[in-house]
Amino acid sequence: MHRRASVSNRYRSLPGPDTLRCLPMRKMIPVSLLAMIACTKEPAPSAQATRDFSESRPRVREAAIDPKNVEIARRAVESARNLVPYRRDGWSPAQGAPVLYRVSSGGWHLGTIDRAEDVRYRIEAKRHRLDRWLGPFDVGPPPELADPAPRPDDVVLVRGRGDAEWSVGHVTAVNGDRVRVLLASAETHDIARADLVRLVPRQNAWLPPYTPKTMTMLSRSMTMAEFLSEMGVTRFDFHPHADKTIKWYAGSRRIADARYRIILSWGPYRKYTMGWAVDAFARNDFPVVPKQDPAEQAVYTNVLEDAAWEHAARIAERISADFFYRAGTLFVAVSNFRLLVPKSELETRDMSTHSRAILAESAAPKDRPAPPRITDKRPR
Repeated sequence: MHRRASVSNRYRSLPGPDTLRCLPMRKMIPVSLLAMIACTKEPAPSAQATRDFSESRPRVREAAIDPKNVEIARRAVESARNLVPYRRDGWSPAQGAPVLYRVSSGGWHLGTIDRAEDVRYRIEAKRHRLDRWLGPFDVGPPPELADPAPRPDDVVLVRGRGDAEWSVGHVTAVNGDRVRVLLASAETHDIARADLVRLVPRQNAWLPPYTPKTMTMLSRSMTMAEFLSEMGVTRFDFHPHADKTIKWYAGSRRIADARYRIILSWGPYRKYTMGWAVDAFARNDFPVVPKQDPAEQAVYTNVLEDAAWEHAARIAERISADFFYRAGTLFVAVSNFRLLVPKSELETRDMSTHSRAILAESAAPKDRPAPPRITDKRPR
């Protein structure tokens, strides 16, 4: 006759040590509770999270990012450097108006117009202390004033939290007031239409109908600086200084030059010194604008940078310069500006309406004689 197995033998035969971890104490536990323990297994680790016992905390596996999205996001960020917020015809921010402004690093933030003159602006911002004027391509309308709505494949700015920098994104789809945007992190989010600003090339952004002849000295000088930047200028050079010529280069290629005279030197800190008062310029025969106003000081201290800009503009206007240019810490008066590359090569570039007006007035290399070539060779 088959002998009935005892309770202890019955549970001893259950498979695996994980099913019965309290086996030495089984005689002290009721049979019903022992059965429940025997039938309870520890859940297996899921595919979403694994346990890292060396760090004693769960480690979540990150979802794979599509390489195509990474490339699209990278191209959007690169193209945003040469784009500006779209603005309606006639948009001209006045004092107190909310605007987007661009800092030197290229990021966009929300601020307020403190002063507006011609095509230059002073910005009041909580996040930055801007002691300089911003040009027309460094400001733009906020979302509530921007038009038209974004479309698929557009590059946009996405509103940041509070005073945070606005993010660059690539529009993948539009559904009414919701826009699906691929951000620089290669993540896709549905963003409200009111939190987006469309970025467009400079020539598609409306600007006041100024021409170089009708601009003031200050606005013309700022526009010329933008023009040189759009031509790809990466550096300038005064050498040899006896030539009294400033040269602009795109890489190793010389693309423009002009005659110059030093107006003033900015810094260090909040001050500037007039060029005629710097002994080093006189000793090394640098061209400077002489003192003509008896009330003009040699050094101006405890001033903002915009004071140096305004002073340089007044002097450049007085001596009938074409414009003035900030070359590092030096403000120089420029005349006889000329391009050294064919206009046809520049006409295909992404340029603003202001820059194209300057390009139309600038003489091509064949239209103006080349300057005398200066070498370092000495007569024997």
